[in-house]
Amino acid sequence: PEQLDERRILNRFRGKLGVKILEELYLRGADVLLIHGDGAYLPPEHLPYVVARTYDDYLGLVMAEFGRKDYGIGIFSAGVADYKPDKTLAGKMPSGKADLSLNLVPTVKVIDEVKKQFPNLFMLTFKYQENITHNELMEIVQKRLNSGYSAIVANRGEEVGPNGEQIAHLVTSG
Repeated sequence: PEQLDERRILNRFRGKLGVKILEELYLRGADVLLIHGDGAYLPPEHLPYVVARTYDDYLGLVMAEFGRKDYGIGIFSAGVADYKPDKTLAGKMPSGKADLSLNLVPTVKVIDEVKKQFPNLFMLTFKYQENITHNELMEIVQKRLNSGYSAIVANRGEEVGPNGEQIAHLVTSG
């Protein structure tokens, strides 16, 4: 979520996939920590997690956690904001305006920052796209692999199974 005023711009993803992955690893005895966005869905209390209220919180928490502890793998399933408002207004933005413009600035790619700071970390990243072909998605994935990422789970919004389930592809560098 990105802070606009007292309100936030949210995406439709709630972090359930990240929680499911964390829970499986936790139940199998892995030492885990979930850095979870501040949304409507909260992980079960028995799981170790911290909440990031904004993009800046998320980036700071991720970098601090990898700096604090030597993890063998980082799993990056979050739908992190690519843009954020250039400024946050104090209080609530007045309603009823006939026209409203927001200036957005690009955010730093969290996975790129982690890769730079922790080059030996095995990183499982996720890539979601819409309105592209399967081959175009695989080209994006290949570029990411060529940049040194270990593994990518890639999916397209249009690619669903017979019961509406999302189809994803795990692509590795080896």
